Amino acid sequence: FKNEALRGRELDHPHVVQYLDAGEHAKVSYIVMELGIRSVRHLLDSSGPLSLGKSIEIIGACIEGLKYLHARNLIHRDIKPANILETQRGYVVGDVGIMRWEDFGSGFTSAGTLTKSSVQLGSWYYMSPEQCDDAHDITPAVDIYALGITWYELLTSRAPDPRAVVARKMKPPTSNSLANELILSMTNYEASDRPSLQEISDRIRLIKIESF
Repeated sequence: FKNEALRGRELDHPHVVQYLDAGEHAKVSYIVMELGIRSVRHLLDSSGPLSLGKSIEIIGACIEGLKYLHARNLIHRDIKPANILETQRGYVVGDVGIMRWEDFGSGFTSAGTLTKSSVQLGSWYYMSPEQCDDAHDITPAVDIYALGITWYELLTSRAPDPRAVVARKMKPPTSNSLANELILSMTNYEASDRPSLQEISDRIRLIKIESF
């Protein structure tokens, strides 16, 4: 918690949540962040499945926020609708509490100083196969996988069954074949088979050109 409070204030990007202050009162630690209007989870709960255009707006914001984090060797590890916030600035990636900071070596994180290796880091439906195996020895590709699952959920209002994802038997989330193919590629079992954030951005531009 204290690490999140300290390191979160170092982040500065239009699509990453702003950490404003931190401290302790009556022996209780606190963090002050920018005001969120609602999470995307709340948006789905109130509105149901989103249009392809709205989903692209949200996913596009996440891509830019993740580009910023990954460029600094930071891996979020828990991308999901509940951790994407709507703010006055637009949509931002929130909750960096379990993010893998670049100066935390595996010896530090697995020794119990921060988290024990037996503790599951992430949320089950959004966790890539390699993150399920080892939440510490991961690459930015885990965020790509989680973003793909999240995009699927934005379009259908529910995350796909992990068994269907692994078997490549997910029901197409939209009538747009380009979007369906992109989401499927983002959730490939092998991390090396998933597209990069830039590749996703490029393919989203093609979807916009052909669909809107």
